[in-house]
Amino acid sequence: MTHLARSADAYGWLLILARTGREPWPRTDAAALDRVLHEGAERDAAALAADLRGSLDRLLDEAEAMPANRHPTLVCALAGWRHPAWFTLCRAWRELETHHVDLDLGYSPADWPTDYVA
Repeated sequence: MTHLARSADAYGWLLILARTGREPWPRTDAAALDRVLHEGAERDAAALAADLRGSLDRLLDEAEAMPANRHPTLVCALAGWRHPAWFTLCRAWRELETHHVDLDLGYSPADWPTDYVA
């Protein structure tokens, strides 16, 4: 769940960059992200859930704040590949659907929304 929360933060960072043209704060590198993920795994379920909810709320706020004319703005994934800002939300959705299954809480690929599968 920490992975999902930090991913949502990273996607929000990309949307802010696309909207404003400026990095909102220094980007977390892969090593620092790995440390944060390991530290976050030690938290209890309530803390993990609250963190994830907050991160997803911030991501949705950024998506709503994004003007349509900034959707095609190219942003760069941490791995180095570029894509339009609008694709950031597709990446976030994939992350959520995939890891929802990983949590082994009774949600499976059979539960994926039709729009997502298409």
